[in-house]
Amino acid sequence: MIPSHYLFDLFPGKRVHLGITGSIAAFKGLDLLRALVKNNLQVGATVTRSAAKFVTPLSFESLGADPVYHDMFVTGESVYAHLEPGQQADVLVICP
Repeated sequence: MIPSHYLFDLFPGKRVHLGITGSIAAFKGLDLLRALVKNNLQVGATVTRSAAKFVTPLSFESLGADPVYHDMFVTGESVYAHLEPGQQADVLVICP
């Protein structure tokens, strides 16, 4: 269930990038992702190694986050691929 205070329709089409950090609160990042997608926002996510112990990157992908970064150095990608969210997003949200 998405809390009513998560529902707002002020910025349709904008891009948000979620930074998910490692704590049990990482599960709340999934609720926030659902709300953002429901409000017609494009959402990407970066899931830290610690956060992935609570919520897998696949969970964010399956709920509509694209792209989802979870490994800083992936074979075949640019060494700087993990820095792209800061250049592409209109807003960066860190979810502890």
